[in-house]
Amino acid sequence: MISYPNENCSVPFTGPNCDETFADSLGASFTALQATFASIFIVLALYSLYNTYLIIKKTGFCFETENCMLYMCSISMVIGAVRSVDAQGWADIYPLWLPSLMYDTGSSATITIWLLLVGSWADFVMRAVLVKHKRFARFLKKMRMATIAYCWISQYFATIIIYAVKPYWAGKLLRYCLAIVIFAVWLSTSSYFGCIIHRVLREAQRKYGDISSGSASVTKGHSMTSSVIGTTTTTTTTTNATTKSTPADKQDKEMHALARKRRRLALRRIDRLNFLLLLLELAAIIVLAVSANSWATDRYNLEPPNVVPLPQTAGDLIFEHIFDILYILVASVCLWFYRVDRSKGERKGGPQQSESSANITAHDDVESTVMPSDSPLPVRAASSGQATPVPVRADAATPAPLEQVTVVPSEATVSSASVEQVDVVPSQVSE
Repeated sequence: MISYPNENCSVPFTGPNCDETFADSLGASFTALQATFASIFIVLALYSLYNTYLIIKKTGFCFETENCMLYMCSISMVIGAVRSVDAQGWADIYPLWLPSLMYDTGSSATITIWLLLVGSWADFVMRAVLVKHKRFARFLKKMRMATIAYCWISQYFATIIIYAVKPYWAGKLLRYCLAIVIFAVWLSTSSYFGCIIHRVLREAQRKYGDISSGSASVTKGHSMTSSVIGTTTTTTTTTNATTKSTPADKQDKEMHALARKRRRLALRRIDRLNFLLLLLELAAIIVLAVSANSWATDRYNLEPPNVVPLPQTAGDLIFEHIFDILYILVASVCLWFYRVDRSKGERKGGPQQSESSANITAHDDVESTVMPSDSPLPVRAASSGQATPVPVRADAATPAPLEQVTVVPSEATVSSASVEQVDVVPSQVSE
C-alpha cells in the first residue's frame, strides 16, 4: 500500500505538497473498505426502519422499551450509512467535525440500546424477584435515565473540546474515558441481573417445562388449594377415574406443548443474548481502553508537529473503523433478538385458540421477559403452596389489580399424590 508522509501537513492531507487527501493516498483499499461498511450500514438501516414501521403499526408510536430500542437502532444505522460517504473526513467531502458529530450520535444511540436492554432486565428482576427493594428499583431507573442523558451530553461535549477548545488529543481522551466510565458501571449491573434472569427462567423450566405422562391419572374429589398474594382460594374438581379424550383435551395438550416450546426458546434466547451482550461489553471496554492509552501516549493533533499519522497497514486502517464494527454488531444483535416478525413458536396448521387458552399461553410464553410492561406480574401457585411470579409478555393485556383471584384449574394436571401446577388467568381477575 503506497502512502506519503504527512508529518508536515494538516489532516486530512498528505504528500510532498500537502495537496493529496488521505483517501487519495490510500487508494483502492480505502475505497473498498468504505464501500463494504456503507453496504452493511444501508442493509441494516433498511431492515431496522422496516422493523420500526412494523412495531409502530402494531403498537403506535410510543416509548416502550422494544420501540425505543428499534428507534435507536434505526438512528444508529441511518447515521452510519450517511457517514460512510466520508467516514473519517479523509476524502475532504465532509468537514472533520461533521463525521465526529455523526460518530457521537451513533455512539450515543448504541449505548442507549445497551442501557435499555440492561434496564429492562433490571426492571424484570426488581418486580419478579427482588420485590421488596422498591427504593432501589426507583434509584436504578433514575440512574439509567441519568446515564443515558449523560452519554448523549458527554459525547457532544467531547467533540466541542476537540474542535473548539483543543488540543485534539485531549478531547479524544476525554471521550473515551467518559465512555469507559459508563461501561464499567453498567457491566457489573448487566452481569448481575442477566444471571438472575437466567436462574429464574431455568427454575421455571425445571418446574413447569415438562409434565410427566404418569400424571395423566386422576382421582375423584381431589381438593386443590393455592395461596395467591395473601388470598386463599379453594377449588374442588371431581372427575371420573377414567376419562375419554375430547377435542378440548387435545387442544389443551397442544397448548401445553406450545407453552413448553416457548419456555425452551426463551431460555436459549436469553442465554445467547446474555453471552453476546457480555462479550460486546468486554470488547467495547478493551477497545476504549486501548484507544485512550494510545491518545494519552501519542498526543496527536490535527496540525504539525505530531500530526495524526496516515495509516500504514491494513490493520491500522481497519482499527480506525473499530467503532463502526461495534455499532454493526450491537445493531445486528438487537435486530435479531427483537425483530418484530420473528417466530413466537407457533405451529402452522394448529387449532384456533380460545380466549382463555390464549391468555394462558401468553403467560407461559416467557420469550419477552426481558421487556416487561409496567403492569403487575401475575402469580403461578406451585405445588409447594408458595406464590411464584410469572413473567408477562410485553404485548399482553394489562391485568387488573390482583386483589381477588379465581384459580382456574384448566391447565392443572391432578394426580393422586400432588398437584403439578395451577395457573392464574388475569383475564378473570376482578377488582
